[in-house]
Amino acid sequence: MTDRHDPLVPHVLLAAPRPALYDLPDLRRAATRYHTTSTVRVQDGEQPATVRQHRVWCLPTEQDWREVQETYGAWREALHAFANRLRDLGPYQARLLEAGGLKQAPNPLAPTVALADHPDDWHGFFDPDDLFLLPGDQRWRPLVRAAVSAHTPKMVRLANDSLVAQTGAFPCPDEAAWEEVQAAFTAAQQARDTFQSHLARLGTYAEALADGRYAPQRALTLEQAAQEMTHQDATLEEAAQAALTVLLAAGYDALRQDPATWLVWRGDETLGPLDAAAVVNLAVRGAGEAIADSR
Repeated sequence: MTDRHDPLVPHVLLAAPRPALYDLPDLRRAATRYHTTSTVRVQDGEQPATVRQHRVWCLPTEQDWREVQETYGAWREALHAFANRLRDLGPYQARLLEAGGLKQAPNPLAPTVALADHPDDWHGFFDPDDLFLLPGDQRWRPLVRAAVSAHTPKMVRLANDSLVAQTGAFPCPDEAAWEEVQAAFTAAQQARDTFQSHLARLGTYAEALADGRYAPQRALTLEQAAQEMTHQDATLEEAAQAALTVLLAAGYDALRQDPATWLVWRGDETLGPLDAAAVVNLAVRGAGEAIADSR
């Protein structure tokens, strides 16, 4: 039988499949039940599920979940804004037709083009490792500006004499047009980097298990935790770990800052850093109310 171990954190972050290049997968939070050598057993809505440890990220507190949603929402919004700037420029093919086609339109339409994957005409697939990549990362086309010498019925000839498809070339009639799309791309990069740095701090379950950044969460009922944190034979560390279960039930969140202290908060009230004894004292005061609310 596979060994089961108490979870490191109460929740993990799961990502749905990515729907499109210029959109991001939906995120959801799942409660952890236990982990094995390579997997985590979670409660995903009403259904239990087994997931790979390197495919989920740790969510030790409610505050972390809120920050994930905020930074992810900002990145999704910035990514959509970048796609919309490309749509505003319009692909070369569409602008050529609007200008009267090959016989009437000037050749070239604009002195330069922005080269990028088309937000509405991209055909590809997403590896699980591509979930949080930005267009231009790794195997996707980066955003670049190129001078144009002419166009053909389906292609754009660049000043270096290379040819690119019209669907991936967006005419820039002036400097302002290029600056707008470049600024939108930079904003998307910055929003992505903010989210990625937050994910890196949280760590995948596999990373957290390897480096020990979180203390294991013992699977205690609320009554068991209340008894254990005041048991005369319990060590201070054991009492503090049990107290965290009580604090969670009482509406608090807690994050271990280092091996000896916790940061504890409820709503806008922040307490800490607290040592183990202070965590236990705080939980003792809230234990009765928490147990009553759980019944």
